[in-house]
Amino acid sequence: SLRLGHLLCRSRNPDFLLHIIQRQASSQSMPWLADLVQSSEGSLDVLPVQCLCEFLLHDAVDDAASGEEDDEGESKEQKAKKRQRQQKQRQLLGRLQDLLLGPKADEQTTCEVLDYFLRRLGSSQVASRVLAMKGLSLVLSEGSLRDGEEKEPPMEEDVGDTDVLQGYQWLLRDLPRLPLFDSVRSTTALALQQAIHMETDPQTISAYLIYLSQHTPVEEQAQHSDLALDVARLVVERSTIMSHLFSKLSPSAASDAVLSALLSIFSRYVRRMRQSKEGEEVYSWSESQDQVFLRWSSGETATMHILVVHAMVILLTLGPPRADDSEFQALLDIWFPEEKPLPTAFLVDTSEEALLLPDWLKLRMIRSEVLRLVDAALQDLEPQQLLLFVQSFGIPVSSMSKLLQFLDQAVAHDPQTLEQNIMDKNYMAHLVEVQHERGASGGQTFHSLLTASLPPRRDSTEAPKPKSSPEQPIGQGRIRVGTQLRVLGPEDDLAGMFLQIFPLSLDPRWQSSSPRPVALALQQALGQELARVVQGSPEVPGITVRVLQALATLLSSPHGGALVMSMHRSHFLACPLLRQLCQYQRCVPQDTGFSSLFLKVLLQMLQWLDSPGVEGGPLRAQLRMLASQASAGRRLSDVRGGLLRLAEALAFRQDLEVVSSTVRFQPVSPLWW
Repeated sequence: SLRLGHLLCRSRNPDFLLHIIQRQASSQSMPWLADLVQSSEGSLDVLPVQCLCEFLLHDAVDDAASGEEDDEGESKEQKAKKRQRQQKQRQLLGRLQDLLLGPKADEQTTCEVLDYFLRRLGSSQVASRVLAMKGLSLVLSEGSLRDGEEKEPPMEEDVGDTDVLQGYQWLLRDLPRLPLFDSVRSTTALALQQAIHMETDPQTISAYLIYLSQHTPVEEQAQHSDLALDVARLVVERSTIMSHLFSKLSPSAASDAVLSALLSIFSRYVRRMRQSKEGEEVYSWSESQDQVFLRWSSGETATMHILVVHAMVILLTLGPPRADDSEFQALLDIWFPEEKPLPTAFLVDTSEEALLLPDWLKLRMIRSEVLRLVDAALQDLEPQQLLLFVQSFGIPVSSMSKLLQFLDQAVAHDPQTLEQNIMDKNYMAHLVEVQHERGASGGQTFHSLLTASLPPRRDSTEAPKPKSSPEQPIGQGRIRVGTQLRVLGPEDDLAGMFLQIFPLSLDPRWQSSSPRPVALALQQALGQELARVVQGSPEVPGITVRVLQALATLLSSPHGGALVMSMHRSHFLACPLLRQLCQYQRCVPQDTGFSSLFLKVLLQMLQWLDSPGVEGGPLRAQLRMLASQASAGRRLSDVRGGLLRLAEALAFRQDLEVVSSTVRFQPVSPLWW
């Protein structure tokens, strides 16, 4: 009855209400303002613009909620209140549009209105971000329609970019048309640079990037560097978003427009940095460890963040956009000039030479269809790098042919070093054969090195031979004579046996024989050793430890995920092996090295199987159970070990009474833990 809220709004010295609003976080909703505006009886001009913006957001929520209900069930009073609220909304919207587009628009009110919405675009709450975009769309898009049809034709060229971004014309079309747009350019760009790190919708991020490429103020070098670094973090660190934006399976005009926008941002930035004076610092000294000093063979230099360099190379691996490839070619000529050496990089803080292209980035270059990138990635590779890359997936046939040719050269140059880096020659020989089936050339010398050193008695060497089908059953029968399984010895390649039991590819060419006999032979060896351990035999061959070590090595290799997926498919072979390893671990709890490695293997496999898109199965269920048991057992072992060490320490101090009580306390039920 006192209308205290309305009186507070009229009190401008101090503006207590505005102070309350500014104290609220940008992600906090203030529904109490809606009641305040609702009871203002038309005097909207005395309210701070923050009140109007909050009421607009609150009203948008009410519209979304009421839109789901049936209007037929409303009473007359409800319909009257709804018409009154809609009238209030139109009045409020007209007031906000006058503040932005009217003749009395000024910089302060324009900044206040837009800043209220823009700050919410970087909120960690999805609902807050969606409401902010809804509010901006209402304020800006409705205002653009009031100006008549004369502003429609310039939009035709923007519409041609992509139909997907039609819902973001409030940002790409209407916002730049504000009379005082220059006064909000900096704050808008800063808000969107922060928002691209929080937003999860690829279409929204696409619209933000296109806007930033067109309207970000880069008059100062520091602003330009901040923009480049923010966009680079998106490109390098948010790989899931990038894979959605630039999907090779469904290329679109939207992805083409976003790629052009990104190339434009970095192309202008690198040109500017190469023209800047040498030694000009545009970063704080605390950030110097991430800065690199670049020098080109032409004598030009630049200093920039290493993530910016990596982001530009990643964009080049995507290939040129279909519309205009001028920016792409410019960046390609800068970083990978034809018939010229690549630029060299030095750490700013230590002046040491920096690694400009790490292995993960070289692998992306090799997977690219840009030949200049492939050739640059293959320069000066070590044998272990060649072996790593040739085992990677997703490499085009042309790039694989070059890798195999480089391996042939490595055999001719230093065969011993190359051979020392090969973990499983049988697997590598199969890999070369499969690449030849794909159409790759080269690698004959490398394949000869692999097959020549394989023992002739191994079954895997006979697997490629039976391409003449009549002899194939005889070759397979050698694994099992009667009901006898082969006996494993210390010279057997357990990693190779794992790859025979669980082939990395579903291609039948990899499966030269049935994996079951090999799995049964491995289970027999594990069972025999487990029986000797249970009987207390002091001397055991150690086949179980070798099996676990071989499995751990394979899981740590680039093909660990493929191996786990193969075990997931062949769970009827994988589950018995894991159970035998668990039984051995229970029999030798004093072997902490085995227990730790076993738990690590279980957690590594669970990490792959718990990934999104992987269906549940018996293997995952067993892994969770075994990991829980192994983890609990390890904690209990740590507690017992600590108590024993305490007892030893007390015994050393000859406190026999405390020692006896400590020893009696040791075998407590693990339930207390």
